[in-house]
Amino acid sequence: MIKFEGSGIGYLDATTVVEKNDELISELNETRIDLIIDCTSQLLSMSMLQTIKAYQDQIKKCFVLILPVALLDHYPENWNCVPTKTEALDFVTFEQMQRDLGF
Repeated sequence: MIKFEGSGIGYLDATTVVEKNDELISELNETRIDLIIDCTSQLLSMSMLQTIKAYQDQIKKCFVLILPVALLDHYPENWNCVPTKTEALDFVTFEQMQRDLGF
């Protein structure tokens, strides 16, 4: 279900999250990776996103949402929201480097 986009970076389309929600946390438990969810074609419920974010915070892995530019300001300020997949991959790569350096 999760597509891998580099070392330890998982990518999911929001449609896949909705269709396979029950399997997602189980797969995240097995993989323990940084996660990008693309919500440009479909938005996820805030409760679903909060559950995923809480899990990613618990395992100390990055969580990034790809959102349409018009919606970036509608999400909590402390969430990592970007408008493109390239920016999401760059963000996660930077976070991984910081973790490796002990920040």
